[in-house]
Amino acid sequence: MNRHLTLVAVLCLACMYTNAQKNNPLINSAEAIQSGIKLYDDGKYKEALKEFQQVKAGDTNYVWALYECALTCSADSQYAQGIRYCEQALALTTERERAPELLTQYGSLLDYDNQQERSLKIFDSAIALYPAYTTLYVNKGTTLLRMKKYKEAEKVFQQALLINPYSASSHYKLGLCAINQGQVVPAFLSMVANLVMEPEGRFSLNAIAILDNIAKSKDDVMEEVNKRKEEPNENFRMIEQIVLSKIALDKNYKSIIDLDDPISRQMQVVFEKLSFDETDNNFWMQYYVPFYKKMFDEKKFENLVYYAFSGIDIKTIKDYNKKNKKELSAFVDEVVAYSNLIRSTRELKYSKRNPNGPLYYFSSGVLVGKGIARNNGEILTGPWEFYYPAGNIKGSGGYNDKGEKEGPWKYYHFNGQLKGDESYRNGKQEGAETYYYDHGVVSSRAVYKNGEPHGPHTTYFKDGSTKMTANYSNGKLHGVKKTFNETGVLHAVETYDNGKQSGPFKTYHNNGQLESEGAYVDDKVNGPYKAWYNDGVLSLEAQYVQDKVNGVLKRYFENGKPNTVETYNNGTLEGEYVSYYYDGQLYTKYVNNKKGKVSGDVQYLDKDGKLYYTFTFDEDKLKAARYFDKAGKQISLSETSKGKIDLLVYNADGTKKVATPYNAKGEIDGIQTYFYGSGKNKEVNPYVKGELNGEAASYFSNGQKKAVAQYVANKKDGYYTSWFLHGGKEEEGWYKDNMVQGEWLLYNETGNLIARTNYLNGELNGLKTSYWPNGIKETEDFYEMGTLLETVSFDTTGKVLHRVKLPNGSGKFTSVYLNGKPYGEGTYINGNLDGVFRHYYIDGSVQAIQCFKKGLRDSIFRTYHYGGKISSEGVYKLNEKIGTWKYYRPDGSLSQTEEYTAGKLHGKKIYYYKNGKVDAEVTYERGDRHGMYKKYSEEGVLAYQLHYEFDLPVGYSYLGRNNEPVAEIPFLRGSGKINALFPNGNSSVTVEYVEGQQNGQYKRNHPSGKLCLENTEVYGNSEDLMKEYYPDGTLRSVYTYQHDNLHGPYKEYNAKGILVEEGNQYNGDYHGEQRFYDDNGKLKQVRVYYFGQLLSVK
Repeated sequence: MNRHLTLVAVLCLACMYTNAQKNNPLINSAEAIQSGIKLYDDGKYKEALKEFQQVKAGDTNYVWALYECALTCSADSQYAQGIRYCEQALALTTERERAPELLTQYGSLLDYDNQQERSLKIFDSAIALYPAYTTLYVNKGTTLLRMKKYKEAEKVFQQALLINPYSASSHYKLGLCAINQGQVVPAFLSMVANLVMEPEGRFSLNAIAILDNIAKSKDDVMEEVNKRKEEPNENFRMIEQIVLSKIALDKNYKSIIDLDDPISRQMQVVFEKLSFDETDNNFWMQYYVPFYKKMFDEKKFENLVYYAFSGIDIKTIKDYNKKNKKELSAFVDEVVAYSNLIRSTRELKYSKRNPNGPLYYFSSGVLVGKGIARNNGEILTGPWEFYYPAGNIKGSGGYNDKGEKEGPWKYYHFNGQLKGDESYRNGKQEGAETYYYDHGVVSSRAVYKNGEPHGPHTTYFKDGSTKMTANYSNGKLHGVKKTFNETGVLHAVETYDNGKQSGPFKTYHNNGQLESEGAYVDDKVNGPYKAWYNDGVLSLEAQYVQDKVNGVLKRYFENGKPNTVETYNNGTLEGEYVSYYYDGQLYTKYVNNKKGKVSGDVQYLDKDGKLYYTFTFDEDKLKAARYFDKAGKQISLSETSKGKIDLLVYNADGTKKVATPYNAKGEIDGIQTYFYGSGKNKEVNPYVKGELNGEAASYFSNGQKKAVAQYVANKKDGYYTSWFLHGGKEEEGWYKDNMVQGEWLLYNETGNLIARTNYLNGELNGLKTSYWPNGIKETEDFYEMGTLLETVSFDTTGKVLHRVKLPNGSGKFTSVYLNGKPYGEGTYINGNLDGVFRHYYIDGSVQAIQCFKKGLRDSIFRTYHYGGKISSEGVYKLNEKIGTWKYYRPDGSLSQTEEYTAGKLHGKKIYYYKNGKVDAEVTYERGDRHGMYKKYSEEGVLAYQLHYEFDLPVGYSYLGRNNEPVAEIPFLRGSGKINALFPNGNSSVTVEYVEGQQNGQYKRNHPSGKLCLENTEVYGNSEDLMKEYYPDGTLRSVYTYQHDNLHGPYKEYNAKGILVEEGNQYNGDYHGEQRFYDDNGKLKQVRVYYFGQLLSVK
């Protein structure tokens, strides 16, 4: 195939990011493949393979890359590996248009690997699918040639030449079949045809050598003649005798052309003696003789000879061809005309090649279809079939005498599945129309009248569920249109009148809750409009006139309290504007002028009603910003200079919040920085004229980088890296146009690579490989645009343990333990889990039961401890947790409850001690801690309470000696020290919070004053030992933490100090032995784990 940091620090940072990208480059697959092809053409096969192997599974060119790998393996004699590449590619459902060439290469590799019978079966099945793909015939014939089955090979090459007369290799190999059967004249005719088709082709020198051997009646030719089992065709017998007698080589035999060569002399005598016999059905007679005879009789023999041998560097030939370009061009035209008629009719019999009958038609040499055409192909009439280039059917139907579509028409996907079904009357679509996905599921149904949609129209998702229903009248939407999401939940209801949206409309959230409602008149919103959050709380209400807000628009927080009250006139914000805090306190109030713009001072208040800051505007352009402390003293002033302003925004407590540079147009232009309460950077975002451009970074409160992303025009575009709090890498990969792309690497807190995942345009596509923490492969999942098609699990040695294939994303899914016992089972339908999914323990008992509805958890969810007691229970509604969720310890005691609304924690989350008393409780507001967190002793005494506002602790309190909470001790931006007491005066808790996270030593005591628990927190992450004690001071447990995960040995003791449980954990998972003892210390059970997977129980 031709195919202000120090220079050293800056350099270190640059190297770090450069190396990260080098370790995981975003491959331009087309460039990699083209580079590989060049290396292939240069004979550097192993280097070529390395280029092709850069293309990852899931890339749009992955199948192409596998094909090139197979081709290269063939050239490098790596046949078994090449076969594996072909099988890998053919197992995929993408790039199906490459199937013909893949099957061709597959069959040939099997041949080279001495698996000829398998090879022939592949070729036969492929030809049945792709009947016009000439290379399949050529390679099948070549296999038969290698098997010395010349007669069978002959038939195959003859088929190939009727389909494609321009296949020079088919002419050559047909000639080989003939000569190896002692058929001299047929071999001679085919070899000449090879040269006519490709004078400088791959086999031209071979063809000339064979022609020379025949012309000189060399021994190898005579040997084949002498041992032949079949006499030559009667019409060729005399010619053969003349050729083998070499009479034309005698000097007395006059050459009619200047070129005097044994081959040209023998060509002369052969063509002179040829006589076309209409009744002779011999292939060579009907295929070659009419053309050769015509050329000879019309005295164009000389042109034929000189053109056929134009690839030879002989002066006589070069001079002739240079002087006779016009004549040679005319000769080529005749070759093309003759060959085209064969190709378009596929008729061997010369007299039956009717140019006015049904013909095969081509465009730029590529097969298009078959049928009858008039007016130089401009008017199609009668029945027609259309094809993909390989000959598999693409569509079929009929045309009337006017060249208009008439009657039923069918269309097909490349894989042969029916794609569409239509009907026509006088060129206009009429009646029912149905279209299908390439896996057979209906994609749409419609009805047409007089060429336009008229009647019901329905579209479907790939799983067959309804996507949209509508009705058309004379090509225009009319009536109710409904759209649904993939789970079957109604998404929108719209009303149309004669193609325009008119009447009421409603939209719905994914959980089925009403999202918005209003009405249209002539494609414009008119009248009252309302919107709701996904839990049913009103979020907005307004009045529209001709698509523009008019009057008062009210926005509401998720708690139902007002957010803003805005006044509009004909779509322009005009009049009073009022904004509130979440709790209902006034934030700001001002009036817009009739142009919808603000001029003058606008005051903004803190929650306590005191002046927070003032912005000064001139026709909506910010001129100055002043911030004030609680005493009303100005603490900051930002003013415009030459139209620009560097705006420094403060929090109400006087800490910096964000610094933003604005240009004269009011666009952010430069580096925008967000701050923690400590003044450290939280986010750094580079803007150019209002758009994010360049490297953006975020940071943890300890100063450690959290994430780095590259932006182009507000979209993530480039390499992305995130880190854990302790500095270890968490995730890295590429974004292109704001979508994850290529291979992404995921790590755990201990630094182990745990997954490699491939994406295409934001969808899982190709291979996802998961690893055990020790680096051994755990699973390989293969996805096609988000749909799981195959999953493979491995044992601890890396050998395949279990494989599940899900054709089109459907089938029974099972997983197994490392010993092969069942671990999980469920059902996939069109890429989504559907129905009950169960997990089991090693002994077959149930570990978890969950229900899915089209890929979303729905209905009851339960997990169980080993031994059968319930571990957790709750309810999902379309993947959102709802209601009360409960969690239990292995002994059956309740450990925790939490309340959910529309998938978010909302209400009380309560932890319990084993004695049933409340350990801690916290109030959540739609996912955020908002309200009081209360911590109690095991005896039920309040240890302290922490006040949260939207997940940020703002102060704490505890019970005084009068059993009443002391005045709240405030935090500054989530930072402060807790030194809480019990009512008896003993210390209850000591801990420091930094930016909302515990940091440093944490100590909690029993009411008696004795130590209850001690551990170390690093910005919210537990580290090292955590020790817990009974009220009498006896050690209760010792756990080891690393980066907030249990990691290392642990032990638990009873009140008598006797060990009752011990084990080891690795990054949050049990690993190794877990031992259980009775209250007297006698061993009663041993469980063995492998990175969280229970292997055995003794």
